[in-house]
Amino acid sequence: MSISGSPELDDGDEDAYHRLVSMDDYITNEMEQPWTDAEVQRVRDKLYNNYRRDAEKIYECVLGKLESKETHMFSRMNLLFILDKLCTESANQKSHDFYAIWKGMKNNLVKVVNLVLEIGEDDPPSRSANANVVWAKKILMGWHRRGLFPDEDITLCEKRIDQAEALDETAYEDAVRYEDEKIDRRMDADRERQKKDREDALLQNALEPWAKVSDDWFINLPDDQVLDVSEFWITASEELTEDDYNMMEIDNEKFRISAMELLQRAQGYTSTSPSVDATSPAQGNSSSSHQSVPPPPPPTSHSYGYYEKPAPLSRGNSPPPPPPPSMGYRSGHGRYGYSRGSYVPPPPPPPSSARSYRAP
Repeated sequence: MSISGSPELDDGDEDAYHRLVSMDDYITNEMEQPWTDAEVQRVRDKLYNNYRRDAEKIYECVLGKLESKETHMFSRMNLLFILDKLCTESANQKSHDFYAIWKGMKNNLVKVVNLVLEIGEDDPPSRSANANVVWAKKILMGWHRRGLFPDEDITLCEKRIDQAEALDETAYEDAVRYEDEKIDRRMDADRERQKKDREDALLQNALEPWAKVSDDWFINLPDDQVLDVSEFWITASEELTEDDYNMMEIDNEKFRISAMELLQRAQGYTSTSPSVDATSPAQGNSSSSHQSVPPPPPPTSHSYGYYEKPAPLSRGNSPPPPPPPSMGYRSGHGRYGYSRGSYVPPPPPPPSSARSYRAP
């Protein structure tokens, strides 16, 4: 009992057979359209959630799809993307369920690349590579950088790709006329991957100076370049200048203020001394300038906030205006009070009622 492009199963293993049928149908339906990175991740999650017990069957099914002549170019690239995703996770120890896929790829790496690019197994290749050659080379470079597969196999794949690119474009007899929608999807997916690759390269270049230095760097460092900390005092100046004393005084003052603030904070009250970062007395302690202003009396049950309850209005009389606040800083609370530290400007002078007289 077998399925096209899939491994054989025993007749008694009905559950495994049905899982294989479902997996084969799922991969066949999903690989028709070009995949973006998000779609590759979605297919990976589906395979992990439903078929991770059959990792070896997944690899054999994908390999059977690549060997089939009915699989078109876009589907071959999709299958290489999903193999790259599963092998990378297995090598990074993020998922041990796909170890069988990485092991199968390690044994048949050259064969898989030949099937994806449709260059055949002749040595040298007798057919030119298809349009998947650009991303296939990028995936090979990523495998080489991460050490995912042996360097000899990756070098052999790159050599075969270079030989295939040197040939004239092959006129495929079974060429498929792709729909414009699929071509547009492939272009959008390639553009998205190209943007992501540039972002990853920029991030890698930015983090490279901060990479951890291996112990081999210190071991292989020449003796004349090894710096001994105990000999740093030799390069120091013999005499202290005036600038050195000024810097020491500034540092000592900062340490003294910091120690005072820590001590007073531990004792439960706020320091009145300026802060270490203060540039002026007002900035160092903004609350010290308002200590002379007494707080307003607390509101009573017959008052509304800061001002007393206004008298009832009589017919024909207008309500009296509230008393103007005094000049300077005010601090208060209540319904009509001022926030602490608010500044009330002085009132403008009243206009003069006398008319100016000019002599004729």
